[in-house]
Amino acid sequence: MDIMVENMFNPPDKMRLMFEAVSELIKEQKEISSITVAEITSKAGIGKGTAYEYFSSKEELIVNALMYEYCIKIQKLAKSAFEPEQFKDRVYKIMDWLMDNREYNQMFTAVINSVMGVPGHDFFNAHCCANEFVIAAREYILEMIDKFMEYGYQKKAFTADSKWKRSMALMTAMVEYSFVITNPKPIRRGEPDKISHKEVREFIYESLIKSLS
Repeated sequence: MDIMVENMFNPPDKMRLMFEAVSELIKEQKEISSITVAEITSKAGIGKGTAYEYFSSKEELIVNALMYEYCIKIQKLAKSAFEPEQFKDRVYKIMDWLMDNREYNQMFTAVINSVMGVPGHDFFNAHCCANEFVIAAREYILEMIDKFMEYGYQKKAFTADSKWKRSMALMTAMVEYSFVITNPKPIRRGEPDKISHKEVREFIYESLIKSLS
């Protein structure tokens, strides 16, 4: 059966147990492609047949488990990123989240690419795609970005009043940051062997502000 978007935030107990079991198996360095339904249900403490009451395949179960975990991570980010008073510190909160979750984000991106049929990512078949979730998650993230950047505008951190420019600037900056932290070696020859994380964060933030001022 296709999972409904609302179940991502408040799944039935047995579904939640299976989602948490997948997360635990991944944390145990279990190869995602080798995880079996039996392992998932055993760790969840439920019968193997129960999995097929909710999902049509192992792949569908795993994809939705990853989406559930991502919902939790995004909700935590939404809370922490709006706590600091200074806009700069709020941006740093997003960077901290990207740093702490870089391996998971890479895996999740690969899964979404597979689900959406991007060539070269063919482990997860298209039939287990939760399009409703992808659309809902996108809208949620864009809404969060709008509120986040409106705060920066009200605090006079930058002068651009266009919502789409603000959103594009933040997303571009965070993609750039993600690239740097997942590829730590200098891109250009002759650069220092190690550039401090502080330097990277300051440069990304300054670039973001300049692009909107």
